[in-house]
Amino acid sequence: MHELSVAQSIIEMVLLEAEKNNAKKVNEINIDVGELMQLEVQVLNDALNLLIKDSKLDGAVCSCM
Repeated sequence: MHELSVAQSIIEMVLLEAEKNNAKKVNEINIDVGELMQLEVQVLNDALNLLIKDSKLDGAVCSCM
């Protein structure tokens, strides 16, 4: 499941950027997936939503296109 490792990397980057910018909360995570990435968009979206639960990003809306 390649999408899960990609989702974990995305979450790590979002948390790093939030910390760098002293953000108290992240409301939205929007990801544009190019055709050449060979990712299932729905699986990636589900993985992101699973990983943000019970984390500092809990409550953020994730959308992949």
